[in-house]
Amino acid sequence: MIRTTVFIGTLLFLCGAAYLRPNDGFDAIAVPEHDLDLGFVIRGEVESVIVEPGDQVSKGTVLISLVSDAVAAQESLQKIRAESTLEIDASKSEYDLAVLEENAAQKAYDRHAINDLEMQRAKTNTIRKRLAWQLFVQRKEEAVAQHQQIYAQLQQHHLVAPISGTVEIVKVDIGELVADVRPVLRLVTIDPLVVDAPVPMTVADTLKVGGSANVLFPQLIGTPILEGTIAHVATVADPGSETQLIRIVIPNPDGFPGGSHVVVTFQ
Repeated sequence: MIRTTVFIGTLLFLCGAAYLRPNDGFDAIAVPEHDLDLGFVIRGEVESVIVEPGDQVSKGTVLISLVSDAVAAQESLQKIRAESTLEIDASKSEYDLAVLEENAAQKAYDRHAINDLEMQRAKTNTIRKRLAWQLFVQRKEEAVAQHQQIYAQLQQHHLVAPISGTVEIVKVDIGELVADVRPVLRLVTIDPLVVDAPVPMTVADTLKVGGSANVLFPQLIGTPILEGTIAHVATVADPGSETQLIRIVIPNPDGFPGGSHVVVTFQ
C-alpha cells in the first residue's frame, strides 16, 4: 500500500510539472505586452488629471500635471535670453568697425601718418572687440544650455505616456501631494498579449521561433482560441521541472483581458 501511494504521488508530481495537461495543452497566463506603473521623479501638487481609467492614449500624451507656475516663469525668461541675438549683433558690429579702423590705421601707418603706439592701439582695439563678440557668442550658448536645463525641469512636472496603451488605474486626484517615484498611474498594452508557457524539454526541442501556437481562453464566454507566434524558446531549462519557457505573442484586437488563464497547444 505504501509503495502504491508513493508511486501515485510521484506520477502526480511529474504530470503537474510544466502545468502539463496531456490531452488539452499547457496551462499558462496571458499578460499584457506592457504593464507600467508610472510616477513622477519630483515632488509636487497635482494640478490636473487629464485621463481616467479606460482611456486609450498615444505615446507622448500628457496624463497628469503638477503645479509648475514658478518653473514655467523661469523657463519663459530663459527662453527669451536663449533666443536673443542682440548682444551678439551689437558686439559683431563693433568688431567689424574695429577691423575697418585697423585697416585705415595700417594705411596711415604705411604713410608714416601715425606712430607705432597708435598703430598698436588700433590692433589691440580690434582684438578686444573680437574677444567681446566671442564672449557674447559663448554666453548665448550658455543661455541655450540653461534653457534646456530649465525646460527639462518643467517637463518633469508632466507625466507623459512612454507608450501607447490603456489607462488601467489612476491613483491621485487634483490637489493631492505626490512624492517622487511613487506610482500614480498604471498603463497597459494588451494588444498583443504575451504568454510564457513552461513546456517539457522534449516538446520545446521540437519548437522554433516563428512557429504557430493556439491559445485557448477557457474562462471566457465561448472559450475563444487565438493564434499566436512563438517569439522565443528559452535557452536555459528549469532543472527542477525539466521544462523550458516558450514565449508566444498573440494579436489581441478584440481586447481579451490580460491576466487570463490560458491553455496553449502547438501546431
